[in-house]
Amino acid sequence: MKRAYIFAAAVYLGGLVLMSGDQPVSSEAVRFLINGNGTITDLKTKLVWEQMPSQKVMKWEEAKQYAGSLWLAGVNTWRLPTIDELKVLLGDQIWSGKGPRNGQPFKWLNSQGFINLLEDDYYWSSTEDKTGKSAWGVGSDGWAGCEDKGGGSYEGQTHALCVCSSN
Repeated sequence: MKRAYIFAAAVYLGGLVLMSGDQPVSSEAVRFLINGNGTITDLKTKLVWEQMPSQKVMKWEEAKQYAGSLWLAGVNTWRLPTIDELKVLLGDQIWSGKGPRNGQPFKWLNSQGFINLLEDDYYWSSTEDKTGKSAWGVGSDGWAGCEDKGGGSYEGQTHALCVCSSN
């Protein structure tokens, strides 16, 4: 399981990821750094993510409150990500709207070091639609779209995956 080894042993140093007993590789080869404190850093964006999001089902307002009150790894500036941040996080796992859906973005993130992103659920963003009645998020099939803030078609399956800026 070389991939798991790379994520567990990687140390990020100024554009290179050095691995104990291995050759240096570019930071493009390793996308995420597990920080060992319940957080994971996206080396592409430098954003820090909650490694294991809350399993609690939340409406949008509750998710915003959860993020605003989260204290994790000595940080209290957690928030819901924007829809653009979620799209960058998931990359080619986001469905373009044409052709078959790309699959299982949460399963992919779990394979990258995140823990317990629920594969059949929906994660909120902070981005509201123009009416203010819905907010954007990402579903387990790679769908990125607006959902009623009360839960809509994903009612009973909506969660928060929090993010903060790295220092």
